[in-house]
Amino acid sequence: MAWSCRGKGELENAAKTFEQVMQADPAMIDQLQTPEMRKNLGDALYKKLFGEFGTPEAPRVEGWRADLAFCMKTLQNSHYNINAKTSEEKWNSIFHNLNDSIPNLTDKEVQFEFMKLVALAGDGHTCTWPILNPANKYTMLPAVIYPFKDGYFIRSAAQEYESIIGSKVTRIGSMTIEDVANAITPYVGHENPMHALWNSPLLMGTIEILKAIGATNTLDTVNLTIEGEGKTKTITMKTIPLNRSLYGDRDEGSIWKKMNSGATNPTPLYTKKPDDPYWFEYLEDDKILYFHYGNVFSKESEPFGDFVNRMFAVVDSKPVEAMVIDLRDNFGGSSELYKPLIKKLIQHPKISSKGYLFTLIGRSTYSAAINLAVDLEYWTDTLFIGEPTGCSPNFIGENKLFTLPYSGLKVSVSDRYHQHGRSDSTDKRIWIAPNIPAEFTSEDIRNNRDPGMKAVIDYLDYRG
Repeated sequence: MAWSCRGKGELENAAKTFEQVMQADPAMIDQLQTPEMRKNLGDALYKKLFGEFGTPEAPRVEGWRADLAFCMKTLQNSHYNINAKTSEEKWNSIFHNLNDSIPNLTDKEVQFEFMKLVALAGDGHTCTWPILNPANKYTMLPAVIYPFKDGYFIRSAAQEYESIIGSKVTRIGSMTIEDVANAITPYVGHENPMHALWNSPLLMGTIEILKAIGATNTLDTVNLTIEGEGKTKTITMKTIPLNRSLYGDRDEGSIWKKMNSGATNPTPLYTKKPDDPYWFEYLEDDKILYFHYGNVFSKESEPFGDFVNRMFAVVDSKPVEAMVIDLRDNFGGSSELYKPLIKKLIQHPKISSKGYLFTLIGRSTYSAAINLAVDLEYWTDTLFIGEPTGCSPNFIGENKLFTLPYSGLKVSVSDRYHQHGRSDSTDKRIWIAPNIPAEFTSEDIRNNRDPGMKAVIDYLDYRG
C-alpha cells in the first residue's frame, strides 16, 4: 500500500516511531531526512520531526533558528548525559542568547557559536567542525604551530616561510600565544587539557577563529611574533585556503618543509609507515619487538587477529627482551578489534610483566585507544611512557553523526559510556598518566629524537 493511502493515525504513529528511532540512534537522522520521507509523511509531520523551517530553501534567519532548535533537541534526546558538564539552566540561557543573536551574525559566526554550543556537552566526541568542510571556505596560516613541552613552535610552513621554520611563536596578532590557546579551547569539546592541546594546531591556524577571538582583524594577513637565533621579530604572513591535510601530529603536509629537515640523525622509527594502521619491527640490536598501533581498525589485506598471530610468532621465535606498544598516534576506532592483542599478552606472562612490556602514550591516545590502554593496565603490568593521554579512562563516546536540515552542518553526538579494565565508576582520573614522563620538545623533533624510545632503552639498560 502506498504511503499516501494510509490514514492520518497511521502516519502519526509512523512519525512517532521515526522520532524514537532517531533518539535511539541519531545516525539514522540522515537516512530519514529525505524528500521522499517528506512526501510520504506530509509537510506537517515532516516539519514536526525536523523543524518548521528545516530545509535548505528556508529563509536564512529562520533556517538557522530551525537548525538550532533541531540541534538542541537531538543533543537532549540522544546524548548519554547532556547535563553532565553543563546545567540545564546554562543550556537554555545559551540557546536563547544564540537564537536572539542569529540575525546579527554572519554564517561563519553562527557556525562558531554552534561549535561552542555543542562543545558544552563536555566530551570530545560531541562536536561539530564546520571549518573542515571545504564548501565553507575557511582560511589558514601557511604554517603549522605546534605545542611542545618547551613552547609553541613553527613545525612546518609553506616554501616562502621556510626561513622561520623551527622558530618559537610568542604572539599571534595582538594576543600572546598562551591567550590564543586559552581562547580557542571552548570551540571544540575536549576530555582534558591534553585533548585541547591536540586540537590546538588546527584551531589556532584557522584565520576566521583568530579573528573571532580578537587576535587579528583581517583575513588576508596575520602577524606572528617569533623568536629564533636569539632574536625576536614580527612577520606578516599571507593566508591561504584551509587544507586539513597540512595538519597532523607527526607528518604535516608532505608539500611543506619541516623543522627536522636539517637533522643528521635518521628519522625516528615511529614515522616509518604513516599510512599503515598497524605494523611491527624486531629491533635486533636491542632485542625489542616494536609494535606501532596507529588506529584500532582492521585491514582487509591482513585482519588484526592474523597480524597479532604473525607478530607473536616472532615473539616466540626471537630472543625478545621487551615489547613496545606505541599508541601515541592512535586516536581510536572500534574497541572490539583489539581483543586478540590482549589475549596473546595474557598467554605470554613474561612479555606482559613489569619491565618487559612498555606502552607509549600521548595527547592523541584517544577513544578506543584509551580503552586499550585501560585494558593493558588491568591485564598486564605494562609501564606507560610518554605524556598524559588525551582521554579519561571512563568517558562518554561514540561519533553518531547527524546533519542539520537547513545549513547541512554535520554534528556528532555521543550516546555511550565507556568503562574498561579495572576502571569503575569511582575512577575520576582525567587521563592515564605515564609511569615515566617522556614529552616531545622542539629539540627532539628538530634532531629526530624519540624521547619515548629513549626512555625504554634507558630502562632496559638499567634493568640489565
